[in-house]
Amino acid sequence: LAEAADKLCIVRSLGTREGNHDRARHLVHTGYAPSPTVAHPALGAWVSEELGRPDADLPAYVGINGAGAPAGFLGVQHGPFRVQDPAKPPQNVALAAGVDPERFRLRQEGLALLEADFAARTADGLVKGRRQVYDKARRLMASSRLDAFDLGLESETTRDRYGRTKFGEGCLLARRLVEAGVPFVEVGLDGWDTHKDGFTRGAALMADLDAGFGALLQDLAERGRLKDTLVLCLGEFGRTPSINADEGRDHHPQAWSAVLAGAGIRMGQAWGATDRTGEAVVDRPVRIEDFFATLAAVLGLDATRQF
Repeated sequence: LAEAADKLCIVRSLGTREGNHDRARHLVHTGYAPSPTVAHPALGAWVSEELGRPDADLPAYVGINGAGAPAGFLGVQHGPFRVQDPAKPPQNVALAAGVDPERFRLRQEGLALLEADFAARTADGLVKGRRQVYDKARRLMASSRLDAFDLGLESETTRDRYGRTKFGEGCLLARRLVEAGVPFVEVGLDGWDTHKDGFTRGAALMADLDAGFGALLQDLAERGRLKDTLVLCLGEFGRTPSINADEGRDHHPQAWSAVLAGAGIRMGQAWGATDRTGEAVVDRPVRIEDFFATLAAVLGLDATRQF
């Protein structure tokens, strides 16, 4: 990853107020603190709704290794298509045993009749979203581009370069999906809640991150795609600069970092700074609202749009 530092914009001055995992994950996925009255959509869902093609045969929002967050008020049709194991193609894309194309068509007609009756009797607006989910599944099953999910089509050298880990393979799958036209992919690397034994656990996590993230940046650059692909790396908050009694670090949302690259972002720079101990932001602070407004501007989303 150090070899790709000229491609990075390191934001060192993020500061948020959410130190609980669930609340902080909601914040960094949506740009909003959790609310009991509004289910805010994740950024991937926003991209799906505003930039995705309604007739696309591949999902607009893919979450790999458990990554991704719900679509909130935008509807389930814009939620993430989840890939639990990037080394395995999606399951259930072939017709079930004993079901030929004609029987499959009849099943779809039967489902449509049931849903039309349910919608007429209940006026439930969620029916539209569920229908779109089924339509997306049907298009994916029939897609000629399903091989975008097949890492076996990559060379052994490329797979080794990314790392034979779930995160490395997730990054390689993300590159393949983006090349196939998927507008938003999120890859998860879990395990950073290192309250205990942080040095040993952190070293293993950083090795995975280093290989996968570094290879992704270099690969996109070599293929001429980094200029129009935004790459973002962050967690839900930072960790304390001080080491606790269990040789770990605790939650620290007051001052933390994120990394951006590509898509016109000014690279090769560090934005903002903390004090000498890393406890507090002292230069060019970045609020989560400003951060999301920047992402929206880069991605071509309308940050002033209201629902």
